[in-house]
Amino acid sequence: MGTIYIGRYKVIEELGRGGMGVVYRGEDPVLERQVAIKVLPPKKMNPKSIERFLREAKTAARLDSPYIVKIHDIGQVDDIHFIVMEYVEGSSLSDMIEYEEVPTNEQLRQRLKIFRQVLEAVRYAHENGVIHRDLKPDNIMVSKTGQVKVMDFGLAFFAGQHSLTEVGQVMGTAAYVSPEQAVGKLTDERTDIYSLGVILFELITGRWPFSASNPLEMFRKVAEEPAPSPRLYNKNISPGLETLVLRSLRKKVEDRFASVADMIESFDACLKHEAISSAPSSSASVPSVGKLGGTKTPSRLPAPSSARFNVSKVSTADSAAGASASIE
Repeated sequence: MGTIYIGRYKVIEELGRGGMGVVYRGEDPVLERQVAIKVLPPKKMNPKSIERFLREAKTAARLDSPYIVKIHDIGQVDDIHFIVMEYVEGSSLSDMIEYEEVPTNEQLRQRLKIFRQVLEAVRYAHENGVIHRDLKPDNIMVSKTGQVKVMDFGLAFFAGQHSLTEVGQVMGTAAYVSPEQAVGKLTDERTDIYSLGVILFELITGRWPFSASNPLEMFRKVAEEPAPSPRLYNKNISPGLETLVLRSLRKKVEDRFASVADMIESFDACLKHEAISSAPSSSASVPSVGKLGGTKTPSRLPAPSSARFNVSKVSTADSAAGASASIE
């Protein structure tokens, strides 16, 4: 089989695929660098999907942060729409914690350092008016040097603007959606704060706050049931970190942190208690895949689907890119 090109970019290998695209590792022969190429699949060639695909690129392109995957190019060749992104040699955060039960104290410290960088990425996005709305470990890359790169802004929108997702619909991955997302209400920056709380809960306990056998059950629990204390699953968590997680996971948006900056202030105080440096560092040494995890946690159920769910409004009464790229 001959060499395949997408525009000027040489395709080397497939990295991953999902509902909204296929990601390849590629090479830019002009600038002589490796890139990640995300291609919109033929079945998504409709105006709404194309608009969302382009919005992902344009949203991420306006964000210039060492903690966010950079967009290099966007293009169309015949009917093929593609985004060219920074190639991150590393693993997704979900890969690094997949087989963990309860982290050891050393693993906990390592994970908190990683999460501190995630907070920095989201703070920067919010300060530039961008709300991610789909934060989850699959969308967080960690390079071999320990540098965090948040990616996949396909559901992002600018604060103060109307989203492409209509009120009354739910889009996101079930375990990480906020209560307001679960019932199809409008979202703001505090929606991301809830998702950050779920990610942190998972990092420090090896499980989600809620378990469910299907998306509707998960949405109902997220909307109605109080989040359990992470100390129920990991006694080594400090009371301060417990308080921070539970505040992030409160049902009412007004009861959560008002901003990621406020969350960072509290988180840094927790890091000092844990004797961890609060300053994020791109040169921090982070163990390779598998060294942050142990045996698989039975209670950490697999997501009902790796794809995002798009369902009608749930009634509470009834119911970029890198070596392990994850796509919607």
